[in-house]
Amino acid sequence: MLNLWCLQPNRLRWRSGTWVVPLGVGLTAAATVPALSQAPPTANAEPKLAIPPGLLVSDRDIDYTPLQALLQAGQWEAANRLTSQLVLQVADQQQQGYLVATDTRVLACADLQTIDRLWVYYSDYHYGFSTQTYIWQQMGGQNYEDSLWFEALVGWSQPDAIADPSPANTPRGYFPFRPAHDDGVRNAYGGWWIREMPLRLAQCGEVNSAMTE
Repeated sequence: MLNLWCLQPNRLRWRSGTWVVPLGVGLTAAATVPALSQAPPTANAEPKLAIPPGLLVSDRDIDYTPLQALLQAGQWEAANRLTSQLVLQVADQQQQGYLVATDTRVLACADLQTIDRLWVYYSDYHYGFSTQTYIWQQMGGQNYEDSLWFEALVGWSQPDAIADPSPANTPRGYFPFRPAHDDGVRNAYGGWWIREMPLRLAQCGEVNSAMTE
């Protein structure tokens, strides 16, 4: 079996729903990268019911029904943009336009949980902070070099955004992007987001048990 971790992140290419290592990487033929072990359930096409409003909890008096509507309609890019704006609002950093580690460490748990639950629910675990946390933990992520690997695995290292960013056409964990400005950015390292966000989720008790079953 191909050892994924012995390769450089920029060697991977996302094609037809799977990661491929092209020719010329010490291989005699293109090889499919094996999936992470114990992966969460894959997305399906069945429509999702709305989450009851009473479960869209906020400690910042934020209305999450617009985010729910976008996710329920499969408007993933618009939901990603709104998520970036909402997380900055939760952190009271709209003017700064990004988060540093100390901001992430004190994100309101109720709001972080609500945003994550919406993404996880409507994408069947394909997207969401919990899904990104699962990937980071599975790869044993710790440092900057690992963050580059994470970016490659979730599709953030590609030069251009994926044209049709639906769960069927993107790597697991592609959305949401790191909260920054209006659209979010495909960069895991800024403000140590990919290290601090999983820690905050764990503190909030939101890393879903289904990720490790």
